[in-house]
Amino acid sequence: MNATGFPSPARDYEKSRIDFNRMLRPFPASEFEFYVHGNALESNHILDKDMVIVDRRKSAYDGCMAVICRDGEFICRQLTFNREKKCYTYDYSGRTEIAMELFGIVTYQIRNVINGGFSDSAC
Repeated sequence: MNATGFPSPARDYEKSRIDFNRMLRPFPASEFEFYVHGNALESNHILDKDMVIVDRRKSAYDGCMAVICRDGEFICRQLTFNREKKCYTYDYSGRTEIAMELFGIVTYQIRNVINGGFSDSAC
């Protein structure tokens, strides 16, 4: 309000702040963040120490990046739909494996370009 008691006409032109939480994680109950460790995803432009946002509500599709639970560990890989077996597969250490436990689909990737990355839990 200004001194006259009426809102300023310029108020309609004010920009709201960018809310990255709302933008990157609109459904926080089903979205998780992971930190990537290692260089296995360089060909997908996901680098060591990048953060990925993973959505458990999303369905897998051919070519998507996904987090898979493999032997009790989370790994991030690109999925390929195998038409013969009617399942999703991924490459792991030079072998093609079936994605048995799909945790979620990568929706965003965040990179710290100044300090060389984040440091927290692994993916």
